[in-house]
Amino acid sequence: MINSGFLSQFDGRMNMDKKTEISVHGDILIKEVSTDEESKTINAQYLAAIKKRAKAFIKKYPHLAETVRQYIHTQKIECEVINKNLCGAVWLLQRRL
Repeated sequence: MINSGFLSQFDGRMNMDKKTEISVHGDILIKEVSTDEESKTINAQYLAAIKKRAKAFIKKYPHLAETVRQYIHTQKIECEVINKNLCGAVWLLQRRL
């Protein structure tokens, strides 16, 4: 089993080069499962947790408020880039006999 990611220009499916690469030793691709929705959900949960923790942090350290806000903004952009440009998948392979 392989869990990996690749650029979304392949519409959420593994391109032929990747399929060839992981099967070069004769392994057979049995199943490919997209993990895109799970990744989006997890990223949203992480971002919500960061925002929640940041509020408490800013109350304790108000002089760092702008730095924390910038960090949150950076994390939001990172999530957007990941959601838009990357696809994740799990591939189940059968070893050649």
